[in-house]
Order: sequence, then C-alpha cells, then structure tokens
Amino acid sequence: MLIQALDDLQVEQNPPYSKGVLFVLVRVKYGSYRVSTKLIFRDLTEPIWTILARNDMVYCDKFFARFSVKRIDPSWKLFSELVLEKYPGYVID
Repeated sequence: MLIQALDDLQVEQNPPYSKGVLFVLVRVKYGSYRVSTKLIFRDLTEPIWTILARNDMVYCDKFFARFSVKRIDPSWKLFSELVLEKYPGYVID
C-alpha cells in the first residue's frame, strides 16, 4: 500500500509523474486510506519504506529525498545505482 500511496500522489501532480514525492507526504497519504493505517500501521511505514528503497522498488533523486515509482529523468536512480555512483566498488549485501 505504500507504493500505491506514492503512485496516487504522483498521479495527482500536474503533469502526472513530473516530480518526485517526499516520504512525509507518502506517509500522510498512506494514513488516509483506512483507520488501521492511520492509527496502527503508520508508525511501521519508515522501516518498510527503507526496505522498499534498499530493494530497488522505488526511484530516488540524487539526495535520497524524493521518491518516484517511475524514472522521471536519467538523474533518478534506484538505491543501489546511487550508492555505486557515490561509492564505486561498494558491495551492497
């Protein structure tokens, strides 16, 4: 549902998928889906989001600040691509 929240936020942009979304906005959108996501599961979003990013399920800007479900332009990369660009030769375990 976190990826769905990110996708919903990007569809609302003008034009759609034109820029990334801050994690805080994803968390608020996720909390608006159901009472359970607002009251119980919202605090679990940060560790889950970290797992999603580290497993290359979302694209990040070069500062790891904004996220996208689609590659907006060539500067947007997966987590592993950004780490290898910044630290050549580093092996992600």
